[in-house]
Amino acid sequence: MRRAAGVVLAAALTLAWPVGALDGVRFRVAQSDPGVEAALRAASLVLEAEREGRVSAQDIFAAAQADYQRLLAALYASGRYGGAISIRIDGAEAADIAPLDAPRRIGTVEVGVDPGPLFTFGAAQIEPLAPGTELPEAFAPGLPARSPVVSDAARAAIEGWRAAGHPKAAIVDQGLLARHGARELDVRAGIDPGPRAVLGHLRIVGETQVRPERLAAIAGFEAGAAFSPEALERVVERLRRTGTFRAVSIAEAPTINTDGSLDAEVTVLDNAPRRIGFGAETSSSEGVGVSAYWLHRNLAGGAERLRLDGAISQIGAKLPGIDYRLSALFERPATLSPDTSLGLGLTLAQTEDGPVLTKSAEIAVRFTHLLSPDLTLRGGVEIDIEESTDSDPAPGTRSTFRSVALPLGAIRDRRDNVLDPSEGYLIDAAVMPFRGVGATDDGVRLTLDARGYRRIGERVTFAARLQAGAVEGAEIARTPREYLFRSGGAGTVRGQPYRSLDLSVCRGPLPVASSGCSVGGRYFVATAFELRARLQGKLGAVVYADYGRIGTTSFTFPEGLWHAGAGIGLRYETGIGPIRFDVGIPTGGATGNGSQFYVGIGQAF
Repeated sequence: MRRAAGVVLAAALTLAWPVGALDGVRFRVAQSDPGVEAALRAASLVLEAEREGRVSAQDIFAAAQADYQRLLAALYASGRYGGAISIRIDGAEAADIAPLDAPRRIGTVEVGVDPGPLFTFGAAQIEPLAPGTELPEAFAPGLPARSPVVSDAARAAIEGWRAAGHPKAAIVDQGLLARHGARELDVRAGIDPGPRAVLGHLRIVGETQVRPERLAAIAGFEAGAAFSPEALERVVERLRRTGTFRAVSIAEAPTINTDGSLDAEVTVLDNAPRRIGFGAETSSSEGVGVSAYWLHRNLAGGAERLRLDGAISQIGAKLPGIDYRLSALFERPATLSPDTSLGLGLTLAQTEDGPVLTKSAEIAVRFTHLLSPDLTLRGGVEIDIEESTDSDPAPGTRSTFRSVALPLGAIRDRRDNVLDPSEGYLIDAAVMPFRGVGATDDGVRLTLDARGYRRIGERVTFAARLQAGAVEGAEIARTPREYLFRSGGAGTVRGQPYRSLDLSVCRGPLPVASSGCSVGGRYFVATAFELRARLQGKLGAVVYADYGRIGTTSFTFPEGLWHAGAGIGLRYETGIGPIRFDVGIPTGGATGNGSQFYVGIGQAF
């Protein structure tokens, strides 16, 4: 009955509380430091309520009473421990107003804050520390005693012991003393590392259709291994990497078992098992390209992925011919090891470069191993069959290439953001020895794709890219066409027509526009440079310059061809990467004439 009566009373007070117009909020900071005042204004709920139009007496009174703690926390965060805060509602101090005497109308709120002097650290001690623990540099005598620095130092000390195998390390004695005469804050904290532990039992729960034994194999939880936070993070990352789950979380048991082991529990929630996607790109020289895919994320109950892709490109391109591509890829995580996945792929393609029509089929078995969070190794076996029909020098001239290849590669990815990087780098290097069958030579194909990013100020990013490739050991006329290199278009040199830089077996080194026998070069180099600037809101701009060169005998390119392009572009940020619109013109070489434009999703590189 008492509870029901309380609910009725509260409801009656709420309904009887008039809205009342707020005349205004006066916010004053004495001895104003711009940074301190900005932090105080950002912390104030009274100012937030006024900005959002929540000006009822009930809202303003609640915000005013909560502001004491929020403003005090903002002062501590700026290193002020001797400040004074006053919040007056129509002349009365808000802290002195009892909730049952709350005003029914509020006209003016006056917030006055005297931040007081800046305190520095006197003593700054946290001990004992695990070997190798590094506390924040800002946590030192004589430096500003900002409260977040104290929190960061305590967190670093705890994480140091956890990394050393003590999962239940905790602060057991903490002393904070503000000495106002000296304007110093003494911080002394003691840590109990707790016992060392090993990994115990992993329990996986949640709404999932993945079989328990496959979940355990993917997680790779090593019972009996020394405890480390990284080991638990790897379990979560392995499960997320499959793409089968839309949510993965892990929790440690509250206590260590009597045998010195620590159990953990992982909770997973399945993604929708199937997905369909579509895409489109367009450019003035390459025409329109459309693509679609169908994806199953848990094909056989073991988090296996099956993806079917189809693409049509070169629709309406300047050069005649439409390209087609169909592919199927089956991937199985945790094959051979928790960090190794198996891929089985089949690709059928048809491309038309001027007078050359190429039909190809590829069967591939690939293994991908995550050696570290930023280093991935890959290797496998490919069987390639390619048939090219050339109308020059004689109509219907047909070349058939068959090869077995062993592609090996590594990717080091240290970009800060995969969709829109502004710092870091990516290096993708590959070597692919191949054995020819019949009229196809033996050889090796080498490729490199290196990208770097550097932020300049808050709004500008400098991006650079180097692409290089070589085919060694095989004559150009006896090399599968898809192993050779071309240049021009969105992926290499913008401002130049798609694949416009080529080398001809039939007539020597001539641009494709004036040659009837286009195949590609054995050696290739391309560079790209961009300045990316954020404008207002989600809008950005880009200025770029690209260069490409190919040859047949060496990287010195004595018989090579080169071309260059430059242009500008716009970017509009979305949740799946920026929408890209670029316009480019040729700036060198003899392969292009007029402007080109490109539209797509994501940065150019």
